Amino acid sequence: MTEELPSAACNLARFRADLESMIESQSVVHRAPAELWEDGLYLGNGDIAATLHGGPGRTRVLLNKGDIWDERAEWLDRMYDPADFDWQRTREVLTKAVETGDWSEYYDLPRPTVRVPEDAVRNFPSFQAAGYLDIIGDLPEQCCEFRQQLSFYRAEVDASFSSADKHYAYHAYTHADYNLLAIDLESEEPGSWPLSLQLHRDLRPFNEPFEPDPYMEAPGFGHDDDTMWMQMRMLDGFGYAVVVQTPGIAMKFEPAADRITGHLQDLRARKIALRLTIVTGQDQSVAALVRRGKEELAGWVDVQEPRQAHRQWWAEYWRKGWVSLPEKVIENLWYAEIYKIACCSRRGAQAPGQFGHWCGFADPPWRGDYHTNINIQQIYWPIYCANRAELGWPFYDLYLGILDYIIEDTARYTGLPGARFVRGHGRSGRPHNRSPNWELWPGAGAWLCSHFWWHYQYTQDLDFLRLSYGIFRACLDFFIAYIGPADASGRYNIMPSLAHEQSRLPPVPGAGGAWGKNSSYDLALLREHLMHTIRASEILDVDQVEREEWRQVLLHLAPFPVSAEGWLEEWEGVSLWPSHRHLSPLYPIFP
Repeated sequence: MTEELPSAACNLARFRADLESMIESQSVVHRAPAELWEDGLYLGNGDIAATLHGGPGRTRVLLNKGDIWDERAEWLDRMYDPADFDWQRTREVLTKAVETGDWSEYYDLPRPTVRVPEDAVRNFPSFQAAGYLDIIGDLPEQCCEFRQQLSFYRAEVDASFSSADKHYAYHAYTHADYNLLAIDLESEEPGSWPLSLQLHRDLRPFNEPFEPDPYMEAPGFGHDDDTMWMQMRMLDGFGYAVVVQTPGIAMKFEPAADRITGHLQDLRARKIALRLTIVTGQDQSVAALVRRGKEELAGWVDVQEPRQAHRQWWAEYWRKGWVSLPEKVIENLWYAEIYKIACCSRRGAQAPGQFGHWCGFADPPWRGDYHTNINIQQIYWPIYCANRAELGWPFYDLYLGILDYIIEDTARYTGLPGARFVRGHGRSGRPHNRSPNWELWPGAGAWLCSHFWWHYQYTQDLDFLRLSYGIFRACLDFFIAYIGPADASGRYNIMPSLAHEQSRLPPVPGAGGAWGKNSSYDLALLREHLMHTIRASEILDVDQVEREEWRQVLLHLAPFPVSAEGWLEEWEGVSLWPSHRHLSPLYPIFP
């Protein structure tokens, strides 16, 4: 089918676009099996996600769902005591260290005591994989022909492989509208396979040696006449179940302690339909989760043309906007990112963390969490000028949903008003670290709010702006309280001020470690947030008195630090020459 521009747009265009062919040309093609999940082909519908790799003897399907977290929120509430981290004292000593260059008193400050259960290995929220579905055939791994393709346009994986006189193929997709992973297997030789399906959670650790957490329960397995499942429960009572069926094809089940295998019994079939869903719930029994999974799969019996509906969703998605660039590598990366954000961010689902919705590590690096110093923001950078602003809703729901907790936590730890978002947190907003670099940085909330402002700019949705204004105001209240009154010259300064992952060592007056005075990063964040909040208050006709105060802060805020030679400095009076691993100093010229 050829997708063309709507007629109204065609009247203004200099050409017509065969959209399907153009985007199909961006497909990712593998000529050899990917051994690791990181190199596999990604599918997703904003909630459930799958990564296909391996084959042909064992095709591996990594299974994820966006809301499966080892959250441990109660642990985090007990882990730190505000009395163990004197926020105001820490800030005063840090400010003195920046001013004098003498960091001895700062280094001698007591660090927060971490209270975790004895023998615990992980004590922080982390994104967790559901597990694996392995499709086991009888082809040797070194087959003579292999082809696997991910179509961005259709959001489907097509694969074929053969050896000697045997040939297999499969087509896989996660349905755009329903929590279904569909894999259709085909063989040219009926009865030539044995074929087995295996559910397990044999995840690869990110780092060796890996020590399993004794508090993390092992998964359980079960089956009945035509269904097998794997289920697991987290420490806080949150659980999930992976439920698999092969409609019309009987299976003989082989349960084991750490996996379950279903051996297909009908060797005459040329085609086998495999259907899988993942269901989650808080404080629900295994039976209830499995029952819901079966109901999800049973509902597919009455769905008319499910693949057609899936393809229609993606066809309409691609009609929202596309690009053609002279540099084809960059063009392909653009399509890949616009594809991936639609796979892991849809309204009503959990916002993606650092791995999107694809992670196969038993111990995700950086916990696969939400890092607010660039990571969560950059996931959503592409959506606005690409005409996909609606994909931002999981981000908005996440931060509006945890705002009350953040305000409470801010008052408890800092004694200041408003909302102070820390550098890294789980889905409940609870931080997993209480060190100064996490606790004192004032800029996270301002940066998060930029996305809310962009959404309003691109949609002109006044109701959304009203919904967002509370977080604008809470983040600005904290930032202004943090900077305090103007100095003797009438200038407002940010002190201490952070430049993430930059370091001035040995310390000098003006900067040490990642801290200094008036970092270009923090100044840009506050300047931008002041402008956004002032404009929002004008549009909504609220906070007239405060608006004038904000204008005075904006007018008299310290200027960006610029060296005598004319380049932007990391902090006022301090420049770094080594290469930068973090983009924070560039915020004054972003976007």
